[in-house]
Amino acid sequence: MNTSTHDLSGLQFAAGLSKQSSQMGHLRKYSAEETWTRIQPDLKSCGVTRVAPITQLDVLGVPSWVAVRPGGKVLQVSNGKGLSDTAARVSAAMEACELHRAENPLPSQIWQASGQSLPNERSGGANRILRPHELPGMLPRYYEDGFVAEWTLGVNLSDSQPCFAPSSAIYFLRRPGYYETSSNGLASGNSLAEAYLHGLYEVIERDAMCAVRQNGKLLLRQRAQIIDPDSVNDPAARLILDRCHETGSEMRLFALPGAVNLPVIWAVLLDQGSGSARSSCNVGWGCHAQPQIALHRAITEAAQSRLGMIHGARDDILRKPVHAVEGPAASPVFAFFRNLKSDTSWSTISEAPYLDPGQGPDIAIRRIVDALEKNGRGPVFGFDLSDPTHNFFAARILAPKLKFDKALF
Repeated sequence: MNTSTHDLSGLQFAAGLSKQSSQMGHLRKYSAEETWTRIQPDLKSCGVTRVAPITQLDVLGVPSWVAVRPGGKVLQVSNGKGLSDTAARVSAAMEACELHRAENPLPSQIWQASGQSLPNERSGGANRILRPHELPGMLPRYYEDGFVAEWTLGVNLSDSQPCFAPSSAIYFLRRPGYYETSSNGLASGNSLAEAYLHGLYEVIERDAMCAVRQNGKLLLRQRAQIIDPDSVNDPAARLILDRCHETGSEMRLFALPGAVNLPVIWAVLLDQGSGSARSSCNVGWGCHAQPQIALHRAITEAAQSRLGMIHGARDDILRKPVHAVEGPAASPVFAFFRNLKSDTSWSTISEAPYLDPGQGPDIAIRRIVDALEKNGRGPVFGFDLSDPTHNFFAARILAPKLKFDKALF
């Protein structure tokens, strides 16, 4: 079989990314390969019938996979990305599994009680009960302390004291439904601490996105740093950015202001040659204690987002303003990002002093939560959604003082 130069360059690109990914396996408890081996037995019980690559649907070649759960209650197709096929496959499968846990709580994880009758001796007193109106986004629903409702037991991550929250803030489709369904703060990992940490990263990155938006406008010049993509010297990111250029796309990169001193990167992938606005402007976010990993997450998620649009099977693709026009030439959003001028080099971002996460997720959680408390953005609560028969852990983070705008995500 003949291999075209384009195909060959794609193979070389994939090999280069895979090499970079293999050099980062120490950042988790288990490598991507070990994680895949561990979670495979759980896929069937989580309703996953297929995990497959969609990478080749796009010219970029950034690994992207999907995990399919035909019986999923809120989402049947989950996307995953990474610097290697194995990492992307694990990412998709873990997202599907954590959604399964959020859709199907164990009976032991749900308490039927009134606010007055919850076991306060276990929760540290009435102040450890998070009543519906104390959490943002409450819908116009009836609540008073004598009303019997569903609750879930969690923990205050700053002092390890137990707390109760309405189950509809933690799980999907619970009754009474005090809140709109959201996956904000939902995460999984090879340990509970790993899941908590990645949930923390997510709520911080989404709060940072909200911080640059005011009255429906993005104040990126005023509140963010616009990174020169040509200044990026990280090997894995450089491969992807060069690949974008080679295939007629371009990436805009932003460093966003976080609630704590952690790098938060936003990537916007632009494609002038796309025939549809849905795949002409796609975005990704990343937050991590290590700037290069925040960058990797943002740019691979932007590529994954475009692939998700091209693939078209994900069932939560919604119509947004950028999708309401025929193509990039008519899109004011595309023009806005295209015309932004860089004002910051990658070295300014990557070499800045950030919060030291220490060694291991337990220490990182404590230091990040302490920093949020110090900055007036605490408290932060963690909820264990795990099934002890599974080889993965799932968790939900609630951070009432961190903002989340569902329209942006």
